[in-house]
Amino acid sequence: MVLGFDFDGVIARQVRCRVRLPDWLFVWLLALAVEMPDLEVLRWMVRGHRIVIVTARPAECEGVTRLWLRLHRVRFDSLRCVGAAGDKVPVLLEERVDAYFDDKLRHVSAADRRGVAAHLFESWNQVQKEVDRLGGGLGGSRKGEG
Repeated sequence: MVLGFDFDGVIARQVRCRVRLPDWLFVWLLALAVEMPDLEVLRWMVRGHRIVIVTARPAECEGVTRLWLRLHRVRFDSLRCVGAAGDKVPVLLEERVDAYFDDKLRHVSAADRRGVAAHLFESWNQVQKEVDRLGGGLGGSRKGEG
């Protein structure tokens, strides 16, 4: 099963990506960035599924976002930064996402209108129930590289 997630507000607390800081300082601050309380649940739950992260962060933030994910041991297969004005739906369709979770209603509604099973993120328990409902269960058969 291919699962899609937004980054800010779902995987990580809402964090603005500021690339104007010196690299050494930004990386140091990034390591201190607070993860979501249930991130350990995500780490366990996504095993065996293909994970696609689609974020409204600008392309310039891809490197630091990728670094944050690695520092916090979040496995993923694809990270796509579409920018604040970007449309996430073409990426979701291209990546053949089976279920997408976002904390912004406008992204969920746009995806639903174009045939993507999108859900307003509330909790990781909700994600687990939806994955089970779709028949993906936990620990499916597809492994990621992240």
